[in-house]
Amino acid sequence: MQESEQLSQVIAEIYDTVLDRSLWPAALKKTTTFVQGQASAIYWNDAANNSGDAFFDDGGIAPEYRQLYFEKYVSLNPTLTPRCFTAIEEPAATADLVPYEEFLKTRFYREWARPQGLVDFVSIFLEKAAAKSAMFGVFRHQRHGIVDEEMRRRMRLIAPHIRRAAMISKVVNLKQNEAASLTEAMDGLRAGVILVDGDGKILHANVAAHAILDEAASCAPRPAGWCPATPGPVPSCGRFSQPPHRAIRRQAPGAFRCRAPPKRA
Repeated sequence: MQESEQLSQVIAEIYDTVLDRSLWPAALKKTTTFVQGQASAIYWNDAANNSGDAFFDDGGIAPEYRQLYFEKYVSLNPTLTPRCFTAIEEPAATADLVPYEEFLKTRFYREWARPQGLVDFVSIFLEKAAAKSAMFGVFRHQRHGIVDEEMRRRMRLIAPHIRRAAMISKVVNLKQNEAASLTEAMDGLRAGVILVDGDGKILHANVAAHAILDEAASCAPRPAGWCPATPGPVPSCGRFSQPPHRAIRRQAPGAFRCRAPPKRA
């Protein structure tokens, strides 16, 4: 497969993650192959907008080593602090941050990276601010060698698309959280609330509104022959002198179910 075709497929999968975050591991796996690495991961957080933290990887790092990293070795990683000063979308490898020979002598390399056969890590910052950040990174195995110019070139090709997808995903997730919070707040109201659009189509009804609609449906008169199990019109109860609004009846047909008459003694 030619590079341009492979790149197009990777980009398409990256943008698919915008509306479905569960697709990130599969997209990252293809990205790892494209940039010629062993494993990759993406992370972002946004404390300012309460859109939450997110971490996804492609499964290239064994679960036990991933757990060890966050529980013990993250604080021993000598590249962590200098990596924070790198430019957005600019690939930064281990040797760009610390002398590589010194890196090989650290506990982080000897106890965590070397047992896995990992020799390098290249990352790009997607966003960087006091209250929010996002980063994408790829590990290199000893069979690949340390990060070279070809890998940097491929990282630069893919970086803008990963950045856009991550930023859009944060916005979409924020809006979904806001919608969920609004729904929860409305369901807590004792008063019935129905949201409709300009055509009278119901967009949302809270719990209290559903109860009102169900009661209205059971009491509203129906034309003769409307329900084979109930010949003739159904008498209206005292609370509702007329059927619910036509727009509601039209948009919520499931609420007006046929109810069989009670059996005579």
